[in-house]
Amino acid sequence: MGGKTPFGYVVSPDGRLVEVPEQQRAIREMVHLKEQGKALRAIAESMKAQGYRISHVAVKDILNRARLQSR
Repeated sequence: MGGKTPFGYVVSPDGRLVEVPEQQRAIREMVHLKEQGKALRAIAESMKAQGYRISHVAVKDILNRARLQSR
């Protein structure tokens, strides 16, 4: 349909979103860190240390998306 592909996914040749296992693990870790009370910037720094170029704003968006999907 268009737009930016969400972190944790790639677009398949037929246009479907397909999970990227290592990014899905990073998302689960972000959720875990937030549940521990970590700030968005601290989570972003942790992800950067693991090689993910991600901002605290992106972490917020990812966590919001993860929360919506878990409902």
